Amino acid sequence: MGSQRARALRRRPAERKPTDLGQRIRAIVARHARLDDHGVPIKCGPSRPERARRATTPDPVVVGAKKMQVSGNDYKVILLDEAHAKACARELEALDGKPRRAYPCPRSKSGHFHTGTR
Repeated sequence: MGSQRARALRRRPAERKPTDLGQRIRAIVARHARLDDHGVPIKCGPSRPERARRATTPDPVVVGAKKMQVSGNDYKVILLDEAHAKACARELEALDGKPRRAYPCPRSKSGHFHTGTR
């Protein structure tokens, strides 16, 4: 009985502590993000019709005569506007050295922006 408890204690994963870099990245993104009523950044997700289409077909979404793959934008943080998206990209690039760019979301009807690596 005692050996089973010892084995269970050994298998317990180590607690993950957030890195200083991760906290700074979250702070930068939160400063430029569109926030909900509780101060949490709003994320871009697929609409119900889009989720239903994906469940029935693995093909990219067809918009007009052009095919678009928008699943890469699922649950990315929505930034306020183009100016905030560019400022966020510059700050993140200065912080971690990865080249970033601001771009309009292809699924957005209201014209919101995301920041991604180049």
